[in-house]
Amino acid sequence: MPFGLKDAGATYQRAMVSMFHDMIHESVDMYVDDILPKYITKYDHISYLRNIFQRMIDYKLKLKPQKCAFGVSSSKLLSFIVSRTSIEVDPKKVSAIANF
Repeated sequence: MPFGLKDAGATYQRAMVSMFHDMIHESVDMYVDDILPKYITKYDHISYLRNIFQRMIDYKLKLKPQKCAFGVSSSKLLSFIVSRTSIEVDPKKVSAIANF
């Protein structure tokens, strides 16, 4: 970490948890710099996104559009592939270990 900020990740995570405390595990999951809305129907998804974006506006948070992904059915998260029905190990990680 620059400037000797060894606990910057933990400080950032704590700030995000305090901002979204009432939404975590109900409508959103947070992993360091990832915000993952959870939903069952597309109407819930729109409602949850509206609430998340409003909270971000309230706290003056900004997003990098190139890092945002909307409407994906699965995504990589912490070396796993997470989808609506399952959590699987990333095949690239498995092949790297097998070839080692």
